[in-house]
Amino acid sequence: FRNIEKIKNILNNPRMPVQIIFAGKAHPADRAAHEIIKHINDISFQEGFSGKVVLVEDYNMELARKMVQGVDVWLNNPRRPLEASGTSGQKACINGVINFSVLDGWWCEGYNGSNGWVIGSDNYYDNEYHQDNADSESLYYTLENRIIPLYYNRDSSGIPREWVKLMKESIKTTVHRFSTNRMLTDYMNKMYAVAMKRVEKIVSSNYGCAINLAEWKSYMEENWNQVSICCEKTMNQLKEYKTSAHEPIRISAKVHLGTLDPSNVKVEVYYGKRYDSTGIEEPRVKEMEPVEKIDQSTWFYTTELKLPDGGEYFYTLLVVPYHPDLINKFDTGLVKWAVH
Repeated sequence: FRNIEKIKNILNNPRMPVQIIFAGKAHPADRAAHEIIKHINDISFQEGFSGKVVLVEDYNMELARKMVQGVDVWLNNPRRPLEASGTSGQKACINGVINFSVLDGWWCEGYNGSNGWVIGSDNYYDNEYHQDNADSESLYYTLENRIIPLYYNRDSSGIPREWVKLMKESIKTTVHRFSTNRMLTDYMNKMYAVAMKRVEKIVSSNYGCAINLAEWKSYMEENWNQVSICCEKTMNQLKEYKTSAHEPIRISAKVHLGTLDPSNVKVEVYYGKRYDSTGIEEPRVKEMEPVEKIDQSTWFYTTELKLPDGGEYFYTLLVVPYHPDLINKFDTGLVKWAVH
């Protein structure tokens, strides 16, 4: 309701009317949330909003179940990056409800460009007022120019074919990834089973492997400042390089490890298609291999990339510690990036 006249016109279009249903509860100590709910309630009684904006009281699981089954669009617009997860949107898509959300929480992973809509972008704002303005303008524009016309675009039988297509795409691309079954399977295979094997290994070694790992971590922290990456200055200075999709691209670098052995680290290429002036979408990682020892502390690493499709790509190089007993490669908190 940042632009009250704008949203009033959208909701009261006689050819394509819209109704927005709000429901939820605020924490007893969250005074700001209480004020928001009161503001919505007050608006729902104003001229032009009666029957168009509805605030349903006594929100609970039974009401939530009906809402995720009965609405057409699931609107989720917290201020990024404050969304904890967004599980309500995951439940909605199971029922063919299409998500319209900020790029935060689960929607960062769930949105693929053709299974719903996004509010705003994932740009970082250091001013909340400007961020709210940008998100609200995006919300109004998308609602008025994309969502509502698509819903009311019906064939001779009264069926919104393109809308149904979007519903199916939403179900197809999200339900199998965002489900309790998938979650529990991942927890079991990636965490619980791994943790049980880890405990067994620690106990059977009389805690020797845990002591060795702790000593190795201390050694890596003490010597990490010796690590640096020197990119190869081929391929037009590594700034611009033209190629075709699926054609091999050789990436090489000299990596100074100091007293560390190559077995203690992983050197990787981090790359992906350009999203804006600084970011990439769907990032990928490719490990590099040490192929030559240049001197006592420097190694020549290389790998080959094949880009999946056309477009402009960004990439950089990084070094992370490696030990077979690490929980994950970022467990130490140490990483060294290539410096331009």
